[in-house]
Amino acid sequence: MKLLLYFLTFPLIGITQTSGGVWTEIGAKGGITERISWGVELNNRFGSSRGIETFFPQVTLKYKVTKWFKPSIDFRYILKKDKFLNYLGSNQLILNANFEKKFKKRLSTELRLRYQFGFKRWVAATDYEDETSNVIRLKPEISYDINNSVFCPYLSAEMFYNLEPYNYQFRKMRFGIGTDIEIDDPLMLTIGYIYDRELNDKYNRPETRHICTFSITYRF
Repeated sequence: MKLLLYFLTFPLIGITQTSGGVWTEIGAKGGITERISWGVELNNRFGSSRGIETFFPQVTLKYKVTKWFKPSIDFRYILKKDKFLNYLGSNQLILNANFEKKFKKRLSTELRLRYQFGFKRWVAATDYEDETSNVIRLKPEISYDINNSVFCPYLSAEMFYNLEPYNYQFRKMRFGIGTDIEIDDPLMLTIGYIYDRELNDKYNRPETRHICTFSITYRF
């Protein structure tokens, strides 16, 4: 309870900024064996006034240990626009522990624990935002597959904990709501909304962002 109150009240300290954005994703995924699966994505993140702020392709490998535990590894190459409107390149290596549980047939829950490390070549990317450089992220999600419907709505929350030396703290939080839409097998469309709020900022000007998300995936 104390942790929840911290998330709700701490951002009120200092001056907050508000902005918007649109995130789009095109991807494909499939199986290699019964236990190993793969995925590829192409992501664009548009800012409210700066066009494409972030662009990155991503590749994923996932291993099914049990029905409820599926660890995975992601790699991203990121081009991100700086304050001078130049794109800077960086890499991210992401390790995920995915825990899944189905209740009855239609209600599903998922908990993802993620370690995310950013680097340029093989040294840490020190000129990137803290939340993309060296963080642990915890994301619970719940979804419900509506009977006789193409919709599967979901709710999620995510917390970012910064691991930079001498700066250990909760960096930001996200709340998401949306739905998966079965267009026509094997295509899946996902639309959603993310409330993204910084909890700490080195200039004491934490930002709040309202983000619309669109994703389409081809499943082999």
